[in-house]
Amino acid sequence: MLVALTITPEWAWAIFHVGKDVENRGWPWPAKRLPLPKRVLIHTSQQARPDDYLFCEGCVFQVTGRHLPPIDELVCGSIIGAVTITACVTRSESLWFGGRYGFVLEEHKLLPRPIACKGQLGPWTVSSDVESAIRAMAKEYAA
Repeated sequence: MLVALTITPEWAWAIFHVGKDVENRGWPWPAKRLPLPKRVLIHTSQQARPDDYLFCEGCVFQVTGRHLPPIDELVCGSIIGAVTITACVTRSESLWFGGRYGFVLEEHKLLPRPIACKGQLGPWTVSSDVESAIRAMAKEYAA
């Protein structure tokens, strides 16, 4: 059973390209159902919204001095990689922390190519088709 978490495309980009190490949420990680540490697929939401994009652009530049790619170049509606969520915290020294809860992200791994699929709110289980595609990709790129 592979679990995924849907994140807006700009913040997902920040995880894999500039080392964003905390994912902020208004709710805690469901540790009773999904104990930590937990390997989780990162799925991008269906669209990037201009207001969210501009806010993220400001944060990324402030923390890293880098810029996001143009909004129309972000990957949407796809699983793009995996991380290990090691903790759910309410305080953090990370410059990326800014939520009520923060999921601490480690072991970022971008997939060689995105896998298109629909996401859901909260942690969700990927379909058997998507799981098969991910496992096939892992074999293809192993070695």
